[in-house]
Amino acid sequence: MKRWQFWLGVLISAAFLFWALREVDFAAAWQAVLAAKWGYLVLGWLCLLVSYVVRSWRWRVILLSISRVPLWTLWRVYMAGFMSNNILPARMGEVVRAYLLGQTVQVSTASALGTVAVERVFDVVMALLLLVIGAAFGVLGGAGRSVWAGGALVGAVLAAVVVLAIWGQQLSALAERAVSRVSPAWGMRVGDLARSFVHGLRAVGSAPRVLHVALWSAMAWGLFMAYAWFVLRAYDLRITFAGLAFLLGVAGLGVSIPSAPGSVGTLEAAYILGLQLLGIGDENTRASFALTYHVLEWVTTCSIGLLCVGQMGLSLSQLTTLAGAQWPDSDAPST
Repeated sequence: MKRWQFWLGVLISAAFLFWALREVDFAAAWQAVLAAKWGYLVLGWLCLLVSYVVRSWRWRVILLSISRVPLWTLWRVYMAGFMSNNILPARMGEVVRAYLLGQTVQVSTASALGTVAVERVFDVVMALLLLVIGAAFGVLGGAGRSVWAGGALVGAVLAAVVVLAIWGQQLSALAERAVSRVSPAWGMRVGDLARSFVHGLRAVGSAPRVLHVALWSAMAWGLFMAYAWFVLRAYDLRITFAGLAFLLGVAGLGVSIPSAPGSVGTLEAAYILGLQLLGIGDENTRASFALTYHVLEWVTTCSIGLLCVGQMGLSLSQLTTLAGAQWPDSDAPST
């Protein structure tokens, strides 16, 4: 990627982090951390660990029509990619994950990248559904309008997925031609990415498999909700199920904002904003929760990811080189 794109992400993260922590008394926030109920943090951490296995299994279900990959293999690749997202810019960990899978089993990198894109669609739909659930129970007031708006957004996403499943190849070609008028190299890249996504979407296959993937997506997000709930309870922050659904929905959309590696700043801001809107906690406790949630997740992911990368016989420098090769800086298409 371009150097300016990396620094733009850092600038965005810094702006969100400044907004999130601008009124925090760090001495008071640290005292809140020291007073946290560590038993709840341990229970939340266990939910986080299980969520990684569930998400790996979901990826396995998506891949079934392409290849039957052992769960252990997928889990290692998934954790290596997840760790890469935390240390590399522009979510390059997704590209690393697709490449590593292609090198481990007989799956093309393009097909693997398509299945990763399908995962993201399910995650976006889940985040929107959680927002709708929160709105339906009136966590912010004026529920009716919010439910209709959220439901319409979910419906629009699902309709777009159906359209791509039916006319994806034609739309991919159209997008490639349109972008090629501005930059032939970028037109080819956009076309390749679009075709990969369509291929991954079709890999999901039948309606029963879509429901199967949706079920595992719900389980994964349920575990993330449990993780967040336990961390909240560690700080004596009480929240309803609808409020928790809303909070996770806000966080899910927050991490989609371009940022520095690991969604630094954007995730903290999303959680603090969500808690502010719900009227839960003071600024110091909200900041303590958001930072604890993110740091615990980041350290866990990177620790496990490093072990998995080592088992694959790779190093961090090799991963960085790999990511650069798969996502070149130049405007020329890679060959």
